[in-house]
Amino acid sequence: MKPIVMSFSLGLLLSTVIIGVVYFIEMDNQAGAETMSEKDSELNNEEEAMTEDEARALLEEQDHVVLTSSEHEQLMNLEKDNAQLEDKISQLEKGNENSGSSQNVGYELVIEQGMGLEEVASQLQEENIIEDQSKLKEYFRENDYSRSIQTGSFIVTPNMSLDQIAITMTN
Repeated sequence: MKPIVMSFSLGLLLSTVIIGVVYFIEMDNQAGAETMSEKDSELNNEEEAMTEDEARALLEEQDHVVLTSSEHEQLMNLEKDNAQLEDKISQLEKGNENSGSSQNVGYELVIEQGMGLEEVASQLQEENIIEDQSKLKEYFRENDYSRSIQTGSFIVTPNMSLDQIAITMTN
């Protein structure tokens, strides 16, 4: 029983020492914080003594730009307008890229032995050369081009008419 009581006493003593150390450390931190707040208040008093013109001059000396509230608001509005204009420009550029690239870029159509009009028309529609493959098939049949399709590779573009496509594929 005696060793248990001694261990308990030693634990209490150790706990008291730890609490005391923490208490004294906190007291030192609070004293340091009070000293810092006193220094801050002294700086604030010095800053309060500075006039608006002096503050502006000091900031401009340090290469800062000083704006009034209305100037700042105008600047923010201009930035917002600029961002909107840039968005519109990028949208227009994307639109021009999409429409321009499909109009000007040719597609190499390769017709191999045994390919029928159905396969050729399907390829042309997949590559956005023609809008509707049934119109191409109907045009070929009406104008008797369907039996004259040649094997080989041909360059076709989206701005070609059905007649131009037919002449290209049959010559």
